[in-house]
Amino acid sequence: MIMFTNKRKWDLQPIKIEGTEIQLSKSTKFLGITLDNKLNFNEHINNTIKKAKQNLMRTNIAIGPTWGLSPKVALWIYRQTIRPIITYASPIWINAIYKVRNQDKLRSLQRLALRIACGAFPSTAGADLDILTNTSDIIHHIEKDATITTGRLISNEKWTSDSQLTEGTHAHTCNKLWHNLELPKAPLDRTVKENINKKYECSTIWEEGHITEDDETNITVYTDGSKDEAGKTGSGVFSNGGSLGESIQLSE
Repeated sequence: MIMFTNKRKWDLQPIKIEGTEIQLSKSTKFLGITLDNKLNFNEHINNTIKKAKQNLMRTNIAIGPTWGLSPKVALWIYRQTIRPIITYASPIWINAIYKVRNQDKLRSLQRLALRIACGAFPSTAGADLDILTNTSDIIHHIEKDATITTGRLISNEKWTSDSQLTEGTHAHTCNKLWHNLELPKAPLDRTVKENINKKYECSTIWEEGHITEDDETNITVYTDGSKDEAGKTGSGVFSNGGSLGESIQLSE
């Protein structure tokens, strides 16, 4: 059991279940996120850095001064498998990255990863490695990841409106990052699921090798499959009114 509070002094009566007292915990884990009793997410960042560093050391084993993985492959491993460990669920703990101590820890991890990938000297600065490998600063990357996730939630109408957000919360921070992009307002490029209950009848209107015209109240779709002289088969679908046209090769 955990008590979420920012108060330094608080009193909670012992809770017992069948005579057994339930002990209080300072943190708990839920869906991969470490929740501490003050919700500052410092422990979560420490845990994810530790996990990411363990995976990084496995990569380090495969890299030597004159042998092993190339810098290109090592960088790909960091960006695609290790860095996502850090950015997981970033909108939840986004406010924690603005603490200097957490920034130093995160940048130190990325510096280690880039130094291993490039074989750079231990004294090489992290900012120089970022430029050399064309890798964005880890703090900026976390902000970008949180912003993309926020935009996805907004586009699917699963985000709290601006008027209901409290200043200083993680949702308010993510919302501010999203609006700072100043993207133009435009229709969303996404497919909306719609259920059509009306029953339609299918009719064949192919006559003498040509397509007959149908009235504008119907949606006409033509499909066909064939095999050419080389034995290759394929299929196609076409709809003039719906601006649909697609051909698919079914075999080599």
